[in-house]
Amino acid sequence: MYPKSIQWSYDILDSFWSVVRLLKESRFVRVKKINREHESCIIMGNGPSLSNTLKANADNLQHHDLIAVNFAALADEFLLYKPNTYVLCDPAFWFQPDSEDPESSLQKVNRFYRHLAENVTWNMQLFIPFQAKKIVTEMNVLSRNPRVSVCYFNRTKIEGFKCLKHAMLKRQWGMFRTQNVIVAALLLAIYSNYKDVYLAGLDFDWTKNLRVDENNDVCFSDNHFYAKTDRKMSQAMYETYYSLYCAHASFYNIKNYAETAGVNIFNLNKQSFVNCFEKKDKIL
Repeated sequence: MYPKSIQWSYDILDSFWSVVRLLKESRFVRVKKINREHESCIIMGNGPSLSNTLKANADNLQHHDLIAVNFAALADEFLLYKPNTYVLCDPAFWFQPDSEDPESSLQKVNRFYRHLAENVTWNMQLFIPFQAKKIVTEMNVLSRNPRVSVCYFNRTKIEGFKCLKHAMLKRQWGMFRTQNVIVAALLLAIYSNYKDVYLAGLDFDWTKNLRVDENNDVCFSDNHFYAKTDRKMSQAMYETYYSLYCAHASFYNIKNYAETAGVNIFNLNKQSFVNCFEKKDKIL
């Protein structure tokens, strides 16, 4: 932490630019709530521990709503567990593919949307940012499946004074920095008045998989519950650590906001590197 006088100056600047971003990017409307069937939900992160966590709690899953994220739909578990909510936040899903392999990324995104359109046989809400609305509407793939209801939310970055951040969150005009899709999923769960939110597959242990090769490229093992891949990062090591810092900072901000909203958040992976939420072995 900076000295209070310096931190106050940073908060003024962050608050100012947050208001500018809100005026430029946000839709000043409330987000459609998740169609809750239960008082609690399970956010299915894509970490390697997800499969074992869901299996260990198989007898209790029917008492909780399930929220999936990112490319989980392409895994076998998606059709097995049939989540009632899906959250996307990465710009790659509205066709801004990675520069390293744009064709492959675009093909995967197209396959993802086709999979939702062709295989979802239950009622499911798909939440995506307002920034994606035009492209997803023009794509017209999801309109073929009346079971998939597309909902939109504001992902505009909010920083600065705590009172400003919480006021904007209550109006749902923006979010803490969505460095990770779990940030958006958590805030949508809080907006929807869940009493308890469980995090499964939130391993977030990428730092132990980081390395630098002989060409000074930052590499890491990008492990998910459905696949393991080795990747080169198109950024410097300090940028990699800064991205992780921003994600962890958002989790701490959410913890504080959830407490004011009366929402309990539990992490079901006791080895998770996210250490701000209470950890539990089993779903209650």
